[in-house]
Amino acid sequence: MHPAVAATGDRLDRLLHRTVLPFWRPILAAPDGGFRARHDGQGRPLPDGPFGLVTQSRLVWCAAHLALSGVEPDFHAAAAERGAAFLRDRFADPDHGGFVWSVAADGRSVVEAGKHLYGQAFALLALIEADRLLHSRPLADAAAQLWATIADRHHDAEHGGYREWRAHDWRPAGAGSMSPLGVSARLKLANTHMHMMDAARAYLESSGDDRTHRALAELVTIMLVTVRRAPAQVPTDRFARDWRPTPDPPAPFSYGHAIELAWLLPRAAAALGMAPALLREHSRRLTRTVLQSGADHDGGGLFDAGPLTGPATKRAKVWWVQAEALAGCLDRFVASGDPLFARHYLRTLEWIERRQVDPVHGEWHRAIDAEGRTFGNKADHWKCPFHQVRALLHCRRLLAAEIPPRPGAG
Repeated sequence: MHPAVAATGDRLDRLLHRTVLPFWRPILAAPDGGFRARHDGQGRPLPDGPFGLVTQSRLVWCAAHLALSGVEPDFHAAAAERGAAFLRDRFADPDHGGFVWSVAADGRSVVEAGKHLYGQAFALLALIEADRLLHSRPLADAAAQLWATIADRHHDAEHGGYREWRAHDWRPAGAGSMSPLGVSARLKLANTHMHMMDAARAYLESSGDDRTHRALAELVTIMLVTVRRAPAQVPTDRFARDWRPTPDPPAPFSYGHAIELAWLLPRAAAALGMAPALLREHSRRLTRTVLQSGADHDGGGLFDAGPLTGPATKRAKVWWVQAEALAGCLDRFVASGDPLFARHYLRTLEWIERRQVDPVHGEWHRAIDAEGRTFGNKADHWKCPFHQVRALLHCRRLLAAEIPPRPGAG
């Protein structure tokens, strides 16, 4: 392994233990399991608002994954257990199935009863990870029931993939309505399907179910073939129900989503029993294209988005994009040995340490604009530690696997 890359383990640990976890520990300590993630850019609590399905699910997953990784296992296991109970008790729809989008700040009433596939996917990931940790029959049953509901209610048997936004009773979205993701409720999004792919991968690994195997194979096909766009052969996000591309937004090439896909796809393919070599070149090319178009070759870090060809036009440095760049570059370096990925892994790590981390108020800045100004909340419906925790622990495992223990080491 590249010696400078091999020496980064302590730096990854510092990012996790000194910048991310201290900020989120008080939130995960919530005695009722409802994680109140509403903090401004200086980390000050904001007035209570609704609990969101995505944030609650992601924080349950984080707590369970940290405990499984040996990071304060007692604390994080207790947080995962409380958080999973809150997720099941307050978000699950006992009448129609699935999980609602949001509940009121008191945890007792539903604010948005609609069902979005994005939220269902993260709820499924959370239940699976919590069950891996706690070996809980109620959690396993809840995951199985949710997976069956997704397959029965969201899947589009005619065109493939999944219809994303449904009413509380599973009626389709009306013409002109918008989903909670801020786009037409009738669109299919590559990003949503990528997260559904990862949830199906996790469920297949836990269940071995034939129906899940078929569903994951379809999702891998969608992400590998259907959402790729000429001339750069990169994924774009917005499609009609029959997978025809919709008119492009100004910057259709999301660098963060693309580099995330480049390392999640091989994991999904491996769950299907496919040899890693089959996707190695595809993921290598996609990651190289992301870095060619979106990397800041002067300052470090990865820009947000741009056109299908040409330089970035959305030049903010967003927290989760940097986390995915860190994981994606190291993952592809270990898989391919391409030194380009080692260089960009090191440059991204240096950018995060130097600029994305907030040394005064903790956590990572949500975003840094092209002039170097920070902006955005530290915690809200979308800002949480999911991407950092997943990326930092994934990188740590990659380094541990590549660096054999010293002779005589315990």
